[in-house]
Amino acid sequence: MPDNGTDNVDSTVDEPGQVHGSHAGKVVRRSAFTKLIGTLPRPGDLLTAAVSRRHG
Repeated sequence: MPDNGTDNVDSTVDEPGQVHGSHAGKVVRRSAFTKLIGTLPRPGDLLTAAVSRRHG
C-alpha cells in the first residue's frame, strides 16, 4: 500500500499500520551519536548523585 501522506500526529488515521518501512538504503539500528550519548550520565543522574553525596 503506497503512503498517502497522512500522519497520525494530529488525528487518528483509518488505515492499517506499518511496522517496517520501505527505505531502500542501509538502516542503522543505533547511530554513533546515540552510542556516544548513551555512555554519558544523564543530568538527572548527576543531580541525584550530588544530592545523595550532600545528604549522605
